[in-house]
Amino acid sequence: MILFSFITPFAYCQNIQDSISSETVRNHQIELRHDNDFLQFTDKYYTTGNFISYRWLLKNKKYKKQNSIFLSQEIYTPSLIEETDISKFDRPYGGFLAINFEHTITGKDWIFDFIYSFGVTGEISGGEWLQNLFHSTAATDSRIASWVGQIENNFTNNCYFKYIKEWELHTDPFNVYFAIAPSAAVGIKEVYFQNDILFFIGKRNSMLQTSAYQQLGVLKNEFFLGINAGYRYVAHNTMLEGNLIGDNSIFLVDALNHLLFMSTDIHLRRGRSDIKLSYKFMSAETKTTESHLHVSLSLARNF
Repeated sequence: MILFSFITPFAYCQNIQDSISSETVRNHQIELRHDNDFLQFTDKYYTTGNFISYRWLLKNKKYKKQNSIFLSQEIYTPSLIEETDISKFDRPYGGFLAINFEHTITGKDWIFDFIYSFGVTGEISGGEWLQNLFHSTAATDSRIASWVGQIENNFTNNCYFKYIKEWELHTDPFNVYFAIAPSAAVGIKEVYFQNDILFFIGKRNSMLQTSAYQQLGVLKNEFFLGINAGYRYVAHNTMLEGNLIGDNSIFLVDALNHLLFMSTDIHLRRGRSDIKLSYKFMSAETKTTESHLHVSLSLARNF
């Protein structure tokens, strides 16, 4: 109901405002994304994420290439946010702020994606300030998190690699795609190896043109469902275990090596606008935490 009430007037307005054909070339995009667990009525673990991205298409004759730069901020808290006794925490407080560069190469049925991230942890990330600002001004929740023993100020850098291979299983009257997506992260913030399987069902364009992979260029309207399941082997996680090259934080915990992920996504591309609404699940990250659910909403404008 929430999604329908949001999409219906948005789509109607777009039809009037844009008055464009179903096929338009756009080489740039600005995207805003917000992650939050508020629909679960919780405020714990990965509780908030804010992202702003700028993407642009590169001129290349052999393969389709595009770059993006995005600013990201993530906030992590224990389950008892008002508790001041660290011995009762199930994970440490942590704030993370980063500037990221992404390069994507796309073929007919494959994608190679690379991200370099430089970030900071601790109070300088602004996580404590932003969360307490929200709670102090929110009408429905006035709890102020203690942020006792948060992970200390430190610098990180990381490289992320992903390869996606996709197959089209069905075309008429709707599209069905299946993909595998192995990925890896290497650096100071985190080290992991992951594999995902993805399904897309609905009115979706080919890999070179779909909003499923933030593709720019020729835009055609889309409306489809995405289902993703993944497994991750974690070798290190700074937001739980502290900085890989040394950390004097007063409270850290060991990360579990094995994680499971699942998500259901609804994608809409209408005219120059892209909307993505996701409901995401992640298994427990430590022995003392539980599995966690959060919602992600992305709004993008192509130009």
